[in-house]
Amino acid sequence: MGQGASHLGRWRLATEEFKEMEFPFPSPIEQHKIAAFLDYETARIDRLIEKQQRLIELLKEKRQAVISHAVTKGLNPDAPMKDSGVEWLGQVPEHWTVAGFKKYIGPIVDYRGRTPEKTESGVFLVTARNIKNGNVDYSLSEEFISDNDYPEVMKRGKPKIGDVLFTTEAPLGEVAQVDDESVAFAQRIIKFRGLENILTNDYLKLFIQSTPFQDGLMTYATGSTALGIKVERLSYLKQLIPPISEQKQIVSTIKLHHIKYGRLIATAMEAINLMKERRTVLISAAVTGKIDVRAWVKLKEASASDAA
Repeated sequence: MGQGASHLGRWRLATEEFKEMEFPFPSPIEQHKIAAFLDYETARIDRLIEKQQRLIELLKEKRQAVISHAVTKGLNPDAPMKDSGVEWLGQVPEHWTVAGFKKYIGPIVDYRGRTPEKTESGVFLVTARNIKNGNVDYSLSEEFISDNDYPEVMKRGKPKIGDVLFTTEAPLGEVAQVDDESVAFAQRIIKFRGLENILTNDYLKLFIQSTPFQDGLMTYATGSTALGIKVERLSYLKQLIPPISEQKQIVSTIKLHHIKYGRLIATAMEAINLMKERRTVLISAAVTGKIDVRAWVKLKEASASDAA
């Protein structure tokens, strides 16, 4: 096999060939100037990236706060309030119903059972890992079961579009809604469906996502290495039921906020990507002589002299 050939998809470069490669070699003084320039400029870019990352975190926190307030306090700041009787819910609108979590949910489907044999193709198996940030992300885990195993795996209840999926462990408390009725569900996933004309699935999903419900969930979770909850313990949790018309209004309002915050987060992420790209280009240009850093060094030295 030749020195420059590949082996099993990996390329190698022989030592002798590496020694023949040419690269820019500035003087030690100029190397120092280039390093000083890059240290200063990349540190400045890194600070800007950190600010954008912090902005993204703040936007996510604000988005979560909007959900939590809307589904536990409502949209009318002047609505009369009452004590919910639940520590993690506090005061709630007087005309809302406080009920056991499972009271207004149709048959709850727990997909526990034997683990089906995985196949290279067939029916997509949604696992707890696929449920993230309020959606089913099919790219996070790609597992399949055979068409023959599907009836057995889904015998407890097949999904309908909009049904709420809830993860019971690893991770606990993630939630999404069914957007494909042809998939199967793995263990550690429970399916909810609100009772018609009493509880909408859209509102139920948002309520589960809220910080107060998540705090209550952690109160009853168990486990040493990974927190989890059994379906029976969901009875200890509470649910808030606004009138249907108000549920729909809350959902519509939160969707608008999601769009707004989503755009702001996307803009901040784009800025981060551009700054990272600029940092890479800057380093490449400086070490290959495409940027003359001598003028920058003189300017910095002059500024230091004036400051003194």
